Amino acid sequence: MDSLLGELKENNLHISLQVLALLLVALTGCALQRTAGEQGEVLYRQGQHLALQGKTAKAEGKFKESMAYARQAGFKAGEAHNLNELAILHTSRGECAKARDLLGQALQIYKNLVMKAEISKSMHNIALTYVREKRYDPAIARFSELIEWDRKTGNRLGEAITLYNIGILYQKTGRPLEARRVFSQAGVLFEYLGHKRYLRMIPTSAARLED
Repeated sequence: MDSLLGELKENNLHISLQVLALLLVALTGCALQRTAGEQGEVLYRQGQHLALQGKTAKAEGKFKESMAYARQAGFKAGEAHNLNELAILHTSRGECAKARDLLGQALQIYKNLVMKAEISKSMHNIALTYVREKRYDPAIARFSELIEWDRKTGNRLGEAITLYNIGILYQKTGRPLEARRVFSQAGVLFEYLGHKRYLRMIPTSAARLED
């Protein structure tokens, strides 16, 4: 009997040690993930600060490091945020095809995560790559897709701002009637939403149509 009890205790101890070992592995994994995420966040903020200072090469390095940590931690949103920041840097250098590739990757991640606001931002940034290239018709097409998305998700301010941006592009391409139409739509939305600062931009823009 004593021998049997001893054997049971030994087996229970062995099982307990296995469970403890598994817990330690799990906790260590969580700690590593959390550390990687925290390090990625620090690098991301550093990259943003450097970008604001115009130190784009250093900023790019920080964003790439941050993205590596985000991937290590399995933090998909963090990966997409860095892709977005890198794309902005490429757009500023005129490397718009590369920027669109990165933004496409970010956009897919945001869609998978159903991050509505980030989807809007990425779609906006894709349109801006065409503006940077002075390819205004593709830019208008992309902004129009963004308007549909913002309407679907209830982002009325985003819709109004994008209408305003399309109006500017219509002006640039010598289409005053189209410009007046979308400026009017934007103005109605700005007034409805109570954004007087944005509303004040509409007459200024519309006035240029008479030039």
